[in-house]
Amino acid sequence: MGNKRFLKVFTILLISTAFIFSFSHFGALAIENGFGHKEKYAQGTAAGGIELSGLTEEQARQKLSAAVQKWKASNSAEIVYLSKTVKLPAGLLHFSVTESMLRVKNGQASSLVVTLDNNGLRNLVSKSFPDVSPDDVDISRLDKAICHAAARLETTNLSFDLSGYALDGSEKETTVSKGSVSNVSIAEATELENWAKQFPEVNIPAHGMFSLLKTAEKTGASFSNEALSIVATAVYGAVLPTNFEIIERNTGNELPYYAALGKEAKVVKGKLDFSFVNPNPTAYQLKFTVHNGVFSVSVAGRPFLENYKMVLKDKKTIHPETTVQFQAALKTDQSVVVQAGKAGYYARVFRNIYSRNYGLLKSVLLAEDFYPPVAQRVAKDNPAQTENTDGSSETDNGSGNETDTPTSGGNSESSGKSAGAEAAKSSGKNADAEAAKSSGKNADAEAAKSSGKNADAEASKKNGKSSSTKAGTSNDSKDSTGTHDGKDNGADSKS
Repeated sequence: MGNKRFLKVFTILLISTAFIFSFSHFGALAIENGFGHKEKYAQGTAAGGIELSGLTEEQARQKLSAAVQKWKASNSAEIVYLSKTVKLPAGLLHFSVTESMLRVKNGQASSLVVTLDNNGLRNLVSKSFPDVSPDDVDISRLDKAICHAAARLETTNLSFDLSGYALDGSEKETTVSKGSVSNVSIAEATELENWAKQFPEVNIPAHGMFSLLKTAEKTGASFSNEALSIVATAVYGAVLPTNFEIIERNTGNELPYYAALGKEAKVVKGKLDFSFVNPNPTAYQLKFTVHNGVFSVSVAGRPFLENYKMVLKDKKTIHPETTVQFQAALKTDQSVVVQAGKAGYYARVFRNIYSRNYGLLKSVLLAEDFYPPVAQRVAKDNPAQTENTDGSSETDNGSGNETDTPTSGGNSESSGKSAGAEAAKSSGKNADAEAAKSSGKNADAEAAKSSGKNADAEASKKNGKSSSTKAGTSNDSKDSTGTHDGKDNGADSKS
């Protein structure tokens, strides 16, 4: 009897507890759904890069409003042109949080609704950059780019260069610059044709970089350093009159035959590269062609807001020096060019930036090119080893023989004048006096001059002797002692 009563009471309490719990839980859900309350946003829901997962609509609205205010307070958006930078006033941007909430999709990411005061932007450009006419700037495209970044509450890449927003009514890409290399050798011409086939067009994305070596690696073909250097030189010539930023460019020790001063770009696989960056918000293309032996490169894309031109300043040609090497084997006054000299060159390379009316806006130094000269080497006879009458001893021993003591290995110096006249020059005496000393007789110096024979030889002939020092023909190296008999001396005179 007691157990039955206990079970009834327990059952009543259990049912009452379950009812109360169910009412509090399911009743709250019924009230929430019945009175129009929305569920919380699912995982992955975001707006303007702000995570909204797990928030109600009101909570999401408050979070977005706070994020927008924070972004505007720390706004880093700026407009750049050449070396001048102007901050974009946050008041020109209008964020609509209400419309943004209407575009939020559960479980998906969306952007905020942002508009920009177009007239205010135009006036900002006009006042801040007097060298630029707003009519030359695509304000609508610039407006769109700024709003696109603001709609995502971006905090980086908020610098907008006016150079990349030139107005182009046709909205078509055009050729903005060209470069070429001509008169290439036959060996390189074949490789250049292969390059043009492999890479008829290379895309340079917005804010992207171009590397010649990395581009060449994209194909299985192997190109020589010479061919790669020619390609780099042509590309460098094409990008000089643009606003592309040169990252790496090298030159050799000598200006190659295919490059003009200031336009060489040398490439060595694994060591030296040629690279640059496209700073513009739009892509450009490099197009390669070969026609009639001319390798050409063109840059295609939107036209620039300004005009660019490469200018050389302080251009100099450095003439080579001449170095002399003395060789005993050469004849008197004989000279031989051992190595031809080459001129050197120096110049500073500038990129001049002009307005559309061709007013100079800025001149930027890009490089200083220097090619050292190559000295000319000339070989001549050694004057220290050249026989002269003062430095040698010629004596008559009374037996019909003469003793000649030249410098070992040296040649007799030939000047087209008589030996007596040469001796007179070195000693300050006339040829007759010198001849009288050696032979005891006077020689007729004037006759020796007119006949091309030396005074000593004339005097020797009168005494029945032969001379061993006929100008330009004696070879003292035949006898290291310099001593000859009368027969040998006669032979030397004939030779």
